[in-house]
Amino acid sequence: MNVPGSGKCSTYKMKIDVAVDGAAVKGLFQQEVRAERNFQAMLGTDGAIKTTAVVGGGGTMDVIGQIKEGASKIKLDGYCIFEGKLTKQ
Repeated sequence: MNVPGSGKCSTYKMKIDVAVDGAAVKGLFQQEVRAERNFQAMLGTDGAIKTTAVVGGGGTMDVIGQIKEGASKIKLDGYCIFEGKLTKQ
């Protein structure tokens, strides 16, 4: 069983791409050697993001973040916690 904060979580690599079009947010994420997953959300107050993404085996991950000039960040919280800063490209 793999729970957030367990020994295996720190070895996993996750790629996360987020696109913003007005207030619409679309994201793709993929853990190394796993299927690509996606999420959609609308920007909330102060650029907040909060939604749920479906992952394998019927599980889910909470998607929490903020889109703000110079301080954008994302966090996927489920079987493990993946978080980091977002950079504009």
